[in-house]
Amino acid sequence: MKSRHAGPGSGRSFLVLVNVGWFYQRKTPAVVAHCLLSLDVTCPEDLQVKQGHSYYQWDMDKQPDVVIEVVPDRTGGEESYKKDLYARLGVAYYAVFDPNRLLSGDTLRTYELVGGTYRLGDPGPWSNIGLGLRVWEGKFEGVEDAWLRWCDVNGEIIPHRRGTRDAIGRARQASGRTRQASGRTHRRPGGGTSPAEKQALS
Repeated sequence: MKSRHAGPGSGRSFLVLVNVGWFYQRKTPAVVAHCLLSLDVTCPEDLQVKQGHSYYQWDMDKQPDVVIEVVPDRTGGEESYKKDLYARLGVAYYAVFDPNRLLSGDTLRTYELVGGTYRLGDPGPWSNIGLGLRVWEGKFEGVEDAWLRWCDVNGEIIPHRRGTRDAIGRARQASGRTRQASGRTHRRPGGGTSPAEKQALS
């Protein structure tokens, strides 16, 4: 998903993709992220082409600025393997949306990269990004639930544009339905690929 109706500031280009394979190194399988935000990039105009369905770091010339993972179960490595990988790759902000509180007592945990290591931080808005995150409880598309939403630089939740879905999605729906996001997935150390790495959340 490419979003242009609201973002980190007037005239600043950005790309938001969901259920995306991030190819961070040539000849290395992609890691599948539920949602990523990259600022100041030029993205493919036609998102139907192959390049529009994945994030090729060598084409974008940078890593994403924010990565968000939704926790569907306890096997996806959101608080271990993926967090370590994103820190090593230099993602400035990493968020874990855990609507069923499977990994901790918090619904949303956000991390800031400091000296190559993630430290727990607040969900923004982050001044260098111009956006932040909020857990919002309310009705969307006729469904009352908890949703993860972007907020602007003033901390105000960015309203939905008619006909578009929430940038992150409804907690219950995100936890309950999965789909294949990429033909190539990043394997965890020691062999197998976790369900969350094989599939991103719809």
